[in-house]
Amino acid sequence: MAKQNKQTKQNKKAPSKKNTDVLAGRIQNIAWFYIMLFLALFPLLYDMNKYLAITKGKYNYFVFFTLSFAFVLAFLYFATMLTGSIRFTSPLPLAKKASFMQIAMAAYVLVAIISALLSDYPEYVWIGSGRFDGLFTILLYALLFYMVSFFGKPSEWFVVGIGGALTIFSLIGLLQLWNVDILTLYPAGQTYPELPFVSTIGNIDMVATYLCTALPILCVAAVTSEQWWRYLLLIPIALGMYLEVLIDVDAGKVGLLTSALVLIPMLFRNKKQIMDGLLVLATIVFTVALGYATDITRTNLGDGSLNIETAFSFTGLHKLLIGAAVLFLLIYAALRLYKGEFKVNPRLLTAVLAGLILIALVFGLVYVYNHSEDTSNRLMYEVGQIMHGNFDDSFGSSRMFVWKRALPMALEGPLFGTGPDTFLPVFTTAFGEDLKAAGINVVFDFAHNDFIQIMCNLGPIGLIAYLAILIGAAIGFFRYGCKDRWTLMLGASIIGYCAQSFFSFTIIITAPLFYVMLGLLDGCHRRNRELRKQEAE
Repeated sequence: MAKQNKQTKQNKKAPSKKNTDVLAGRIQNIAWFYIMLFLALFPLLYDMNKYLAITKGKYNYFVFFTLSFAFVLAFLYFATMLTGSIRFTSPLPLAKKASFMQIAMAAYVLVAIISALLSDYPEYVWIGSGRFDGLFTILLYALLFYMVSFFGKPSEWFVVGIGGALTIFSLIGLLQLWNVDILTLYPAGQTYPELPFVSTIGNIDMVATYLCTALPILCVAAVTSEQWWRYLLLIPIALGMYLEVLIDVDAGKVGLLTSALVLIPMLFRNKKQIMDGLLVLATIVFTVALGYATDITRTNLGDGSLNIETAFSFTGLHKLLIGAAVLFLLIYAALRLYKGEFKVNPRLLTAVLAGLILIALVFGLVYVYNHSEDTSNRLMYEVGQIMHGNFDDSFGSSRMFVWKRALPMALEGPLFGTGPDTFLPVFTTAFGEDLKAAGINVVFDFAHNDFIQIMCNLGPIGLIAYLAILIGAAIGFFRYGCKDRWTLMLGASIIGYCAQSFFSFTIIITAPLFYVMLGLLDGCHRRNRELRKQEAE
């Protein structure tokens, strides 16, 4: 009898599996809600002061969303524990199961803390020198990554949220190009392109960053999804591509092209994916042709008003692109009429497509090298000149000026860098006279290259930790991407983001989406590893 009473007491104290499962379900629901906030709402939010405080507004929203996410999770856990539904468990077992990306992120955070403590610029390291990129922001990025990685799970609603946000975002931006500022975001008397800001993100470089993050995931979703609404994703894809062409940001072109070159060999692996892929390609190619054929003329009438005239000039290249889009649609129609399922070796098809892309890339580089004196296309001209060894300071809108000085500065600087977000005071102090001599009237608070920026602020050790995170993401992407559509989708987004970041910088306006994608991708990697272990057993 005493033994039975003892057993009964133990059963009352022990948390049931049902209670644990209920808690896990609630936590996942909370994670889903906050991930949706970042993917579908965050890009569209802005401060009441609009473009005058766009960065500050995004920063405030980011801090509120991230800290409230953490608070709600902690409150739910401890409230459930106090009711006796679950017991307190040590976090050590969870730490022992940490993924490579999670460990690398911890190392990155540790380096950032050490860098801040050793910095000669303590007034900047916590919040930052102007764009809120200090240690506090880095800690919140890591917190967001861990919460999404541990508790977030991919959902088709995320695709819907990204597609809806990009549609609204692109429409707002496109209307502004035609001087229709429906949200009155511009300061009085200013408009595009005098102020190169569009939509609810502002700076066109940051707009390109957002497009490089959102468009690849939508393209892969449109090809791999079985849902009927996948065809509706062609709308935000077309609008986003049209906006990118019209704002003409080279970093965005590089990011999207890099993502496409990596994705195409991994994406077309059966009849359905080939058909849907042809639709996506036709949409992109036609939109690009239309964008480059669009000529917007803005004339100031002198009374404060602006006259907008739009013309479409289709040259031979534009017609060739439209012809390619029509060809893709004809092949799609033929495959749709053919009811049989044709057998195709996915690995062979991947190898063939990769080979064709490599050959095209080589021929493209040879062409650029041989036409390095052709100034009709700025990007091709500058790449050709660089291939011939000419690293002129003016290239990349004076980015080359910064890189040629910032890279040696980082290599010769402290092992842990000068501190989070201290690039502005350090670079200005070191090269202020060079800026005046070159006649460059631009404040460089960033290196306009994420990797050089990190090495300057956090030192070589910080860059190694950051690269370790990306390497962990890349290993899982190439290992599971062809088998798991979410790995492919999230990896595509991260590739686009990282490729454009060679010519841009991480900032609070767009970086939260990157860390959400990283967290979701790490969660996919861990689930895929567990699934592989189960299959092996």
